[in-house]
Amino acid sequence: MPATPLLDTDVPTTEAVVRVLREAGVDTVFGLSGGDTGRIFSRLAHHVDGVRTVLVRNESHATSAAEAYARVSGRLGVAMAQGSWLVGQGLVGILEAQASGTPMLLLGDLTDGRPYSQHAPYQAGTADYGTWDAPAAFRSVTKRVFVATTPAEAVQSVQLGIKHALAGQPGPVAVLFSSASLAGTVGPGSLPRLYATQAYLTRQPAPAPDVSELAQALATASAPVLLAGGGVRLARAEAVLREVAEATGAAVVTSPAGKGTFPEDHPGSGGVFGTFGSPVANDALGRADLVLVLGSKLGPSDTAAESPGLIDPARQRIVHVDIEPLNAAWTMPTADVIVADVAATLGALADELAAHPVDTGIVTARQNALAALRAEASTPGAEDAAAANGGSPVHPRRVIAELRAALPDDAVVCADAGENRLLMSRYFESRSGGTYLQPAGAGGMGYSIPAAIGAKVFAPERTVLAVCGDGGFSMSLPALLTATEENAPIVVVVFDNGTLGWVRHSQRMRGEQEFNSNLRRFDYAGIAAAAGFAAFRAGKPDELPGALADAVAAADRAEAPAIVVVDVSTEQTFVDLRTPLMAAAAPAPAARS
Repeated sequence: MPATPLLDTDVPTTEAVVRVLREAGVDTVFGLSGGDTGRIFSRLAHHVDGVRTVLVRNESHATSAAEAYARVSGRLGVAMAQGSWLVGQGLVGILEAQASGTPMLLLGDLTDGRPYSQHAPYQAGTADYGTWDAPAAFRSVTKRVFVATTPAEAVQSVQLGIKHALAGQPGPVAVLFSSASLAGTVGPGSLPRLYATQAYLTRQPAPAPDVSELAQALATASAPVLLAGGGVRLARAEAVLREVAEATGAAVVTSPAGKGTFPEDHPGSGGVFGTFGSPVANDALGRADLVLVLGSKLGPSDTAAESPGLIDPARQRIVHVDIEPLNAAWTMPTADVIVADVAATLGALADELAAHPVDTGIVTARQNALAALRAEASTPGAEDAAAANGGSPVHPRRVIAELRAALPDDAVVCADAGENRLLMSRYFESRSGGTYLQPAGAGGMGYSIPAAIGAKVFAPERTVLAVCGDGGFSMSLPALLTATEENAPIVVVVFDNGTLGWVRHSQRMRGEQEFNSNLRRFDYAGIAAAAGFAAFRAGKPDELPGALADAVAAADRAEAPAIVVVDVSTEQTFVDLRTPLMAAAAPAPAARS
């Protein structure tokens, strides 16, 4: 089909840029006007019927919100701000998108101050003497950078930026505008010629690989395991993953990035595996003879420092499926590589298994084996008794259990970085229809609240929860204002224990002095109330259910965003969650000469 011209008459360059966004299906932009991007913001005022512009108070909140928006929606996330602060302040979300493979378009500028760009104008990022190098800075943290120097380049760079963000393994792509590129007009006579955006974005349906041999291997393996990474979410393959799991009886374990792609209340779920993973998941994975890896890089932070007791290419058959060939057989070598879309692969596998079903006796035996591991792990221990007591401050596991009871199954949960994330990853049960997001790629603190805003903007009908410690909450205070201003009634739960848990307990584990790891306690509920939140506190276990119920109800009725500040104990730390496999994986100390 012949390409269609983008324009039939001359229009302002910024108008053409916004039209490109709309043609690509962008309906939300998170950002803060600054530098030459202010011209695009002004043009967005003429497109409020199709594009919502979410004004944030800090560029890091724009990138974190856009990253979460992309993961929840399956669409492109867009963040826009002055280039210097889009990268300077916005690294939290950019790094998460880069490490997690999240499609994101970053619209920034050079603030080049022409015609004085070689005289070091204020904030310029042209890499001239006396300025900073904006393209190099963005290049170090993104998949690709496009620099536009003319009006036509401005328009086409946005089109190509969208294409590159979505193609292959997704990721963040930056478009940096010079001041001249956003001036003037573009039209039918512009060079390079401008064509409708869809022609640049057309992608052939992912070909289904031949999985007949894989289906046979799954049918005959003694203990197959399906390992779901973040690529399952990016491919929107959750439903077909469940279909394959139920057809084979194989246990499903997820990486931290993949948590939420398979319901953890499903009898086939082992939970999250790895360094801080559940004993059930680690046992199931360690006993597997066939591991089907779906969209995971299998990094050492996930695999207990590549513990052979967890995953071992020398004793297990590993079949690695990934859309990016460099990710497949990267950290765990294997000859069984399928370079393909995860959804297409699982779809083909589901069809093959439907045509050649696994024996029902085998399926049942596998399900029973996982149930036995679950039963063994459910034997109460001292930590379970501590979590069940009614003491104050509240044990973190008690908080997590009450959270699960208070939330609908389809809630969107956004965790923060730090010790609270590890506790949530281990103990919060994600369920069918729910979405669980955490910064498992780069792990920046202050992620959860802006991420929850991004998720709520996409899914206003769903309950959206942000969980953070008092450290991460302190980094997110301006985002409270955005939640109120943008009518994004999220629920925030703060684990308030007056400490940077990861820092303090790392110092203790290493036998070091505890230094600069404690935080002064503030009235976080009062601060949130001043920002327009319905605010609740819980200092005792019996206060939690009512506070959480009231907060969820206030947010669901769209009365206001809500917060529950919980006085949480430090009885359980990340050290307690580390798998014993870590010790086994550690290299022996070098012999002294």
